[in-house]
Amino acid sequence: MTPPTLTLTYFGIAGAAEPIRLAAAIGKVPYIHKSLEFKDWPEYKKTTPVGLLPLLEVDNGKDDKQVIPESVAILRYFGKLGGLYPTDPLEALKVDSIVDSSLDSMKAIALTVQGSVTNMISDEPWTKEEVAAIRKRIATTKDAGLLMYMAYLNGVLEKNGSGWFVGDSVTIADLMVLRVTSWVGSGMLDGIPPETLDPFPLIKAHMEKIAALPEVKEFRDKHTTPYGNFKFGMK
Repeated sequence: MTPPTLTLTYFGIAGAAEPIRLAAAIGKVPYIHKSLEFKDWPEYKKTTPVGLLPLLEVDNGKDDKQVIPESVAILRYFGKLGGLYPTDPLEALKVDSIVDSSLDSMKAIALTVQGSVTNMISDEPWTKEEVAAIRKRIATTKDAGLLMYMAYLNGVLEKNGSGWFVGDSVTIADLMVLRVTSWVGSGMLDGIPPETLDPFPLIKAHMEKIAALPEVKEFRDKHTTPYGNFKFGMK
């Protein structure tokens, strides 16, 4: 049976699609990358199922195309195709738990990004000063949100002992955590300095461990941001 043609659509940034791209690189999953310009988003958004990216088009041929939203669902699919998602139910549960913790850890930060453009609480967008103040509180509150989850995830790494979150090899759980830690440690978020991750040495070592994977190094050397259109692993 011929495998379907997969087309991943996202903006040219790392963002929510980066764990999917890295899962494809590590698991050698072929796909077409379609990069959308921000200026084209308002019109393109009208054609999407839920008004969000990334999207995955699964083309089985013979006019059988399906468009699937939701980044984590797409990541899990790529993980299964590439051997980065456990078949054992308990191990899969552990992976899913880390994925969910990663998402929960960045909820407040994500709101400052979305809210600074279109405030979900009031009709007025937040000012840059308000956003920075909120993020500073996020980066200094130890018993909730971001820092609580970073402490928890650092502890999971310590307990597992392999440098990976589940088992002794990379899974989609590692790639989801990397999405958060790369964002937090980038210095791009006003109010959240890169030093925010300094109290979590195993988290920082985990970032380096993924970056050192040959498949990740090769992908990043070949496909640098901003991403354009490309075919990965396809002749």
